[in-house]
Amino acid sequence: MKISVAKAQAILDDRADKAFRLLVFAAHKSIVEKTPVKTGRARGNWMVSVGSPQWSEQESDKSPGGRITIMREFAKRNEVDIEETAYIINGVEYVPHLERGTDKFPPFGMIAVTEQELKAKIAEVAALVRQAS
Repeated sequence: MKISVAKAQAILDDRADKAFRLLVFAAHKSIVEKTPVKTGRARGNWMVSVGSPQWSEQESDKSPGGRITIMREFAKRNEVDIEETAYIINGVEYVPHLERGTDKFPPFGMIAVTEQELKAKIAEVAALVRQAS
């Protein structure tokens, strides 16, 4: 099968864009699922924005696994593009305390744990790609 360089580049660009989208929404889902729930306010306010961090107060989410928040943001998937910076943001004032902990409770590390998990997954995929080359 012969394809032109331009066609091959278009295929690679499309796959890279899809992989980027997958990574953004996998990270969002993981962070939402790891966010502890008392009122659901922190969980319900994780948002995905593109180009610049944008946040507005959302409804609380006590749904199992945060599925309401996950699905609300996943609906934005076509807005996410590898050419733009994607942000996962939460403007609830106490989220940094949930992430890092305080003298009264330990850290939940929703972001830090997700970051480590994704780095490991990316390294795994990169190793598979190198083996296939």
